[in-house]
Amino acid sequence: MIAFRRPKPWAFALLLAGIVVFVAAGYWQYGKAQHKRSRESAWIDAQQAGPRVVDEVLDRDPAGFDRVIATGTWLPQRYLLDNQIRDGRPGVEVFAPLRTRAGGIVLVALGWLTYADARRGMQRIDPLPSDEVTVAGMLSPPPAHGLRIGRAWAEQPDYPKLMPYFALDDIAADMRVGLAARVVRADDEPGSGYRRDWKPVDSMPPERHLAYAWQWWFLAIAIVIVFIVVHRKRDPTP
Repeated sequence: MIAFRRPKPWAFALLLAGIVVFVAAGYWQYGKAQHKRSRESAWIDAQQAGPRVVDEVLDRDPAGFDRVIATGTWLPQRYLLDNQIRDGRPGVEVFAPLRTRAGGIVLVALGWLTYADARRGMQRIDPLPSDEVTVAGMLSPPPAHGLRIGRAWAEQPDYPKLMPYFALDDIAADMRVGLAARVVRADDEPGSGYRRDWKPVDSMPPERHLAYAWQWWFLAIAIVIVFIVVHRKRDPTP
């Protein structure tokens, strides 16, 4: 029969704390995976639905997706989200504001461009037409922004302005206008020059979050096993 030594109170407390932390971290990652799966499902549902006029759905759920047709005229400002990686290559994501027929202003994600050279020189961004245009795309939540480090990018004298992070409120302040809470991710068009392989989640996929969740839960199991082994009494008999 296997016997066990009575654990010290501090050792038992550390075990409980470790279990709580690892299990909680696992459920946190599991929750992120479920959230991203729901976003993927909402994206698919929106893709299958017919397009709506963008002005009709601007005030809907800011976290949702809607297939839209946006008709209006381009405003002159251009914004470049820096350090966007595609297939291991750095580049920028290009945004342009569109004033719709109803007077609303929505930011349109035109797509991704690689840097022109190894020194991260910018490619020439072709001017957009000055007459009325119609843009088809997915009305989506804006890209998540990381750490905001000031707004020095807004002080750049000319457009396009290079941004280290994306924040609609900062862009609206720079333009001195009100912006829709979501952005239109323009559909791919042959010859556009932009890469538009949009996805419903901008960062890691839900499968990776699930993998991390299981890692945390296995760590919780592992520390229990180690605790048991450490506190098992050795057989004194040779």
